[in-house]
Amino acid sequence: MNAVEKKSCPLCKSHNFDLAGNCNNCRGKVKAVVRPPIPAYSAPVPSTLVASAPITPEYLCLKCGYLGFQKKYMKGSFQTELLIWGLGLVGLLILVGVLILIFALGYSLWRLVNKYMGCPACGEAGMISVHSPVARKFLADMAK
Repeated sequence: MNAVEKKSCPLCKSHNFDLAGNCNNCRGKVKAVVRPPIPAYSAPVPSTLVASAPITPEYLCLKCGYLGFQKKYMKGSFQTELLIWGLGLVGLLILVGVLILIFALGYSLWRLVNKYMGCPACGEAGMISVHSPVARKFLADMAK
């Protein structure tokens, strides 16, 4: 049965749910959510059909059970980065500005190196493909 029953959250009207039926937007509880079965591997779809094909979730979070796509995260704060660079440029009038600019460069590089893709619901970095054996076992256990 490939039919998917579309339920919306009674609080925020979102259609984004985890495996337990909790809304990922506002964490509200929805009574019944029927998920489409995960398709087995098949041959690549011709590009003419890709635009009309439904989008299926590609990743599973083993921590919270979120089924969907990953989100890009970056550690640190952009506002802090701007503040440090601003203080460094203002500090160039005195000799301390050079040290602050070196620190600002280090902070910017640290933020760039620590980018990661993670779960939009809980922020965990360890999402796995729904086509992996571990994800299939997890989904089968959750269905029981």
